[in-house]
Order: sequence, then structure tokens, then C-alpha cells
Amino acid sequence: RALFTNENDVTNEGIAHRQKPWFSVQFHPEHTAGPTDCEFLFDVFVDAVNSVKQEKACYVTDKITASICYGSGYIVKHQRKVLVLGSGGLTIGQAGEFDYSGAQALKALKEEGLKTVLINPNVATVQTSKGFADFTYFLPITKEYVIDVSVIKKERPTGILCTFGGQTALNCAIDLYKDGIFEQYNVQVLGTPIQTIMNTEDREKFIEEVTSIGEEVAPSRAATTLQGAIDAAELLGYPVLVRAAYALGGLGSGFADNRAELVTIAQQALAHSDQVLIDKSLKGWKEMEYEVVRDAYDNCVTVCNMENVDPLGIHTGESVVVAPSQTLSDKEYNMLRTCAIKVIRHLGIIGECNIQYALDPFSHTIGSSMKSVGEVMGIGRSFEEAFQKALRMVSDHADGFSPYTFPRMPTDEDLEKPTDKRMFALARGMYHGDFDVEKAYNLTHIDRWFLYRMQNIVEIYHKLEKETIDTVAGEWPAQTNYLYVTYNGVENDVAFDMVS
Repeated sequence: RALFTNENDVTNEGIAHRQKPWFSVQFHPEHTAGPTDCEFLFDVFVDAVNSVKQEKACYVTDKITASICYGSGYIVKHQRKVLVLGSGGLTIGQAGEFDYSGAQALKALKEEGLKTVLINPNVATVQTSKGFADFTYFLPITKEYVIDVSVIKKERPTGILCTFGGQTALNCAIDLYKDGIFEQYNVQVLGTPIQTIMNTEDREKFIEEVTSIGEEVAPSRAATTLQGAIDAAELLGYPVLVRAAYALGGLGSGFADNRAELVTIAQQALAHSDQVLIDKSLKGWKEMEYEVVRDAYDNCVTVCNMENVDPLGIHTGESVVVAPSQTLSDKEYNMLRTCAIKVIRHLGIIGECNIQYALDPFSHTIGSSMKSVGEVMGIGRSFEEAFQKALRMVSDHADGFSPYTFPRMPTDEDLEKPTDKRMFALARGMYHGDFDVEKAYNLTHIDRWFLYRMQNIVEIYHKLEKETIDTVAGEWPAQTNYLYVTYNGVENDVAFDMVS
């Protein structure tokens, strides 16, 4: 009988004998390459061999089914009307992506024939447009308005979606859960349970959950007072990373190299949250991300794997990110993939989840506060192409990875400190030969793979020499104001005075 079937083309991927312990698969579940999802087949094989030796009945298909069967305690009740919490006004760390995801959620609910209620005070969004939700309330996304201003009391939704409105919606849902509103009005939280959201938002609880399944996190201590933060930092040793719980876009976080800096950052963090986490600094490590989706029946998909060009220490909302990753080995990629699936299953997340890693570039062991108000994306068949497209969209004055954008000759400090101008400083430094790949790596800790690709772009600038159009067909030397670009020139016909 068929054991596995490929859902893409409905081809057979394995067979098993109905009575005897014989089976085979057409894919490779070995431990040295590829995903490790099917390593359990080796255990099934060993169990089958032992059963035959003991002259016991052995049904391979039953053993395999039992190994992958998921007994979920999550029961989805019949829904009639669903309340969707929007994200409100655009803020740093929470922009148009939640308008898009919320609009898609409303479409999906309508396809299932459900009535939808949306609460979102931002009229300048797609999801609040006519036709998306059956009922739209332009109200603040706070506990008081969701309960008292006739939303839950009047509409009486049977379910609520709070994972499509960013940090604003999550914080509101947690407040409603703590006050027993969902239980009082018999509203089921669809998707990730509120307790799971609280476990991931609470830094200390998150560390406990992750370490309980054998995964590693940076050495850290939680604190609720300034003195507690100081004690934690001195115990871990400087430099440290200070982070606030339940914060948006890394608000109130930063790196501290000494006690004075710690006090300043911790005071800001405690002004936004009642808990701060002090982490041992891992600046300079590679930063990786995995987007994982899981449904209520425990099916998991790693949708996308991404690599930050900038090393750890810069908020992911401001770092240059490449998808898919370019410098991971197969072993590293699948190690992180396995860890991502393991974590999302243990936490019980239902829906989409972003998991971020710090990977030591010199080992196989597994700025923090966002300031950008938007993002750009470039798509191409090579890193150079995608990188150039993205940089050109940063502003009207950006011409890509151009040596002419940065206004002066860059210094070592321009590369050491991550700013919004660092990439352009790097371009000018490489163009004039002041920074080769090794020197740039020592200053920025950007992986050499990316630096060599940037060097390729700079070399093209040297090859593209500007030539003047000869309006007299070479009869005599001519000076004109018409310039053109050619791949075949050997030098510039004109010299340019760079503005300092």
C-alpha cells in the first residue's frame, strides 16, 4: 500500500507491506543533510525489527501514523461572528503590514461565510474601506472602548482575532483576558492562546519556556526595578542589552557598556514597561530569522528564511535583510529550522510566528531600538540586483550603492557605528580604495560574502566610464556638454569635482 504521497504532483513517495514489517521511502531522512523531520522512521524501523525478533505482530503503517499523530487540546467552536482587532495609527515598528494582514483576515472570514466586526481608529487604511468588514468601529483599540462602547456588549461576537493588529492589539487582548472579559461574554480567542502570547511577551517566562526544551538563549536576568537591573548587569558583565517587555519596535531598549549607560537606558525602559530584561551582549553575531506557520492540527511550514546583512545589534526593522539566507551551510540552515519548529510547537502558537536567532560566526553554537518609519524591498535574481533596487527606493537622492552619495571621505568611525548612512560611506570608501573587504569586515562585522558582492558593484562603477559625445565625428577635438555611459571606455573624458 502507499505510505507517503507527494501533494504537489500526487506521486508515490513510499510503500509499505500490509502485514510484514517492510517499508521504503523515496526521500532521504538521514541526519547529515536536509530536514530532520522524518528521522522518526529509523525508530519505527528498529521497533519493527525488535517486534519480529520477539514474534509480535507489527504493522508499520500503524506505527508511523502513531508517530505523526497530533492530539490537540485546541477545539475550534462553531463561529457566527468574529471580532478583528486592528493596529490603529501607523507607528514605528507597526506600519502598513498589519493593515494588509488584517485585510486578508477579513477576506478569509468572509469566504467562510462569517459575519465580521472590525475595530480600528485609522480611517486611512484598506481594511476600513467599504466592503471588507460587515461592521466597522472607528474607536481606539483599548480595553475600555472594546468592552464598554458597545462593541463586545452590542455585537456579541463568538470569536476574536487579536494577532493581526500588531503589539497594540496584543496588549489590548491581554488586558481583556486578565479581566475575564472573554469568559464573561463567551468569546473564543481564535489562533494563538492568550497565555502563549503572555509567555512570549514576558521575557522571563519566554526564557523558561525555551530552555525547558533544551534550546539556548543568551544569558539574561529579568528586573522590575532600577537597582535590580544594575545588579543583573554587574552579575552578567558589561556590555549588556536592555530590553523592555510588551514594547513596540524595541522601544526603551539599547546596549550599555557601563553602569552610567545602563541607568539611562533602564530608566527609559521602565517608563514604558514594568519589566526589563538584561541580556549578555552578543554584538557581532549573525542575525537570522525564520517565518513559521502552524495550524491547529500541528502542521508546520517554514515559509521563509532570512539573513540580516548587518550583524546583531541593529533592530531588524532597520537592518538590511536578505531572503533566502546566503551564508548558512546546509547543516546550520536545518539546525535553525528544526529549532524553529520545535519552539513554535512547544509554545502552542497557532498562526504565523517570526523567530530570530543569534548565530556565532566562529562557532556552531546557537541596536535594538527601531527608529525607521518605513521600509523598502528589492527583488532580483542576484544579491547585487536586489540590493541596488532597494537602496534606490530609500529616498529620491539615493542612486543605489553609489560612491557619490556620501558627502565626504569616510572614516573608520563611519563604518564602526551603524547609521542610516553607513552603506553609502562603505560604497565611497571601497570606490576610492580606502576600505578593502578585510578592513570593512573588521569594522562592520558584516559577513565577507556580502562585502564581496558590494565590492562587485563598486568595480562596475570603475568600468562604466563617462564619455563625451563627439559632435564633429572626430574631425578635431571637441568639448560638449553631452555625456554618455559606455562599457568600452578606458578613462573619463571629463573630471568631476566632488563636493565636500
